[in-house]
Amino acid sequence: MNGIGLGFLRNPMGASDLARGNYTYDDMPSGQTDASLAHFTISHDLADVVPLTKQAVSSTPTSRSWAPRGPRRRG
Repeated sequence: MNGIGLGFLRNPMGASDLARGNYTYDDMPSGQTDASLAHFTISHDLADVVPLTKQAVSSTPTSRSWAPRGPRRRG
């Protein structure tokens, strides 16, 4: 085993408490909106987030994406 043996990775994307700065994927000047997402870009993440995600996926055969569970069914 290399490293400290962790089996997970938290890779912040967009607005996150762990990101080094504040940004969104559709930054606009104050008071302006972009409902059509004409200015949407992931260029901010191309230097760090995307390569780290690719490295994690390629180095761990059991790696998978995680998303919160949907609403629980009642009844």
